[in-house]
Amino acid sequence: NHIADQKQGPTLDERILKIPPFSNLYGHHPSISINVKFIVPLADHIPYNTLSMLYAAALTLRIYNGNPCCNDVSNNNEEDTDVILQATDLMLSSCPVLTSSITDNNSASPKGINHTSTAQALQCSTELAVKNARLGILPETMSHSIDNMSNESSKTLPLSSSHFTKKCLEDLVQISRNKRYVLKTLFIAVDLLRKSAAICKKQQGKKKEKHSKENQQQQQTASNNTKIDRHIISLRKIRKKVEFHISWCNIYWD
Repeated sequence: NHIADQKQGPTLDERILKIPPFSNLYGHHPSISINVKFIVPLADHIPYNTLSMLYAAALTLRIYNGNPCCNDVSNNNEEDTDVILQATDLMLSSCPVLTSSITDNNSASPKGINHTSTAQALQCSTELAVKNARLGILPETMSHSIDNMSNESSKTLPLSSSHFTKKCLEDLVQISRNKRYVLKTLFIAVDLLRKSAAICKKQQGKKKEKHSKENQQQQQTASNNTKIDRHIISLRKIRKKVEFHISWCNIYWD
């Protein structure tokens, strides 16, 4: 079981009790059109998009051999903060549903990636994981921990092997059979996104202080800060998207 317990913070039951009702979020979510005729078709995507999120989270948990959020980043340990940032990047690169734009401001129809079946969601997720492995989108510090997971003698990364894909799918099946596992896995995704945003904000503050002391050009500093601000905003929006799906799962996951 790769869903490690949280060392700090509220218990799973406490978090579940605080999940807002799905009816409160449904009409306010950016992917939901005000036009009623688009609501039902878009709602059909939610369970399959959730599978994609769960696969990305399960893959990340397997690679990091547990919950990266258990790392204490309050002591400014660079290794711990790097793990959080790397795990978040890996999860997002494995789930286009999270990072794609869902709607166009000038259109009521879905624009981004939405899955319409279990087969499509799993095919997209597994193919993307293999593609990322072949492109080298994998934390180098984690490579040794998954080398022993593959029984194949191929020189390709274990993440791109059928053995690793099978293990991730087995994790997904195990998680999907229990709603508490589903919610816990998505909560871990939320924690990763929240901690990554906090780390980026903290690093931004340090850079501002350093640039101020060194009297560097303000224009370059402002440009870098803008990029970091956009990334932080993006992480927060993605977190809200996961929380939206958590609310749906709490009611409808069976």
